[in-house]
Amino acid sequence: MLTDESFFPKPDWLYRIKLRASYGSTGNRTIGRYQTLAKVTGDMRYISASGSPLYAQYITAMASPDLKWETSTGIDVGIDFILFEGRISGSVDYYNKNTTDLLYNVDIPGITGFETFPDNLGEIHNQGLEIELSTVNLQMGDLRWETNFTYSRNRNEIVTLLGFYIADD
Repeated sequence: MLTDESFFPKPDWLYRIKLRASYGSTGNRTIGRYQTLAKVTGDMRYISASGSPLYAQYITAMASPDLKWETSTGIDVGIDFILFEGRISGSVDYYNKNTTDLLYNVDIPGITGFETFPDNLGEIHNQGLEIELSTVNLQMGDLRWETNFTYSRNRNEIVTLLGFYIADD
């Protein structure tokens, strides 16, 4: 905590303050282990003119060789505080995250023999602010009156979709 450090001048009204920050990337591997490859299955599917079964092979999944993991990279900074010996406390958090190579099963025409095709669809930008504030308005014996306030703002923006940049109007 910042208030425990010797270099930080601690005023009387400030009981505790803590700064937080994080940065990192995470991956989403909701694609199957071999989903980038075409799958071929075989069984006895046809009957010859003489009536004997014939072995046939057919594609059961289309190849998607350019399919990649979805990756989210972001930063989160925050501050926690307690003021006036615990009468007021709260936190403020800001986050900013970019998700690239968004995974999505794209609907394709049924005439192909398949209904969907896994693809990296685009990029999303997400940012937001969260504020929490708690106050102890009155405390007398067993009587305690508290107020809690929460505010959050989240904005999602599609940056690219199917390789096209989405223009802001």
